[in-house]
Amino acid sequence: MTELARRCEETEGPSYALEHSIYKTVNPDGYQRRVDTLLAGPMGPRLSPVDYDGYIVPPAYTSSLDAAMALVPEGWLWQVELIGHQTKGRIGAAMVWLKHRQVKHGKAATPALALCATALRAGGENG
Repeated sequence: MTELARRCEETEGPSYALEHSIYKTVNPDGYQRRVDTLLAGPMGPRLSPVDYDGYIVPPAYTSSLDAAMALVPEGWLWQVELIGHQTKGRIGAAMVWLKHRQVKHGKAATPALALCATALRAGGENG
């Protein structure tokens, strides 16, 4: 997950490809590249909304704080701040911590990306 965290910090904005990579990493047993179609057999379980092509649409981790919060490991606390402006957008900073023990920090182009990076680091050590 450290590599994904690094990618979150280096990207300049929301990334659909990065969201797919995150989703596959945090849901290794549940990811389906294609859902079954009626012609191929019974419909498989829908683990996430699907787009018109049948591919799973991951949560908008890189553009939505609501989606990024889902990456924070259970029991961990989190904080996100807007720390300044860039010519291309905002700069976000995030911190997650586990009750006076481990603290993880991150900084990225947006608050959602910062929280993604930081939560992925915490999740990598947590599980």
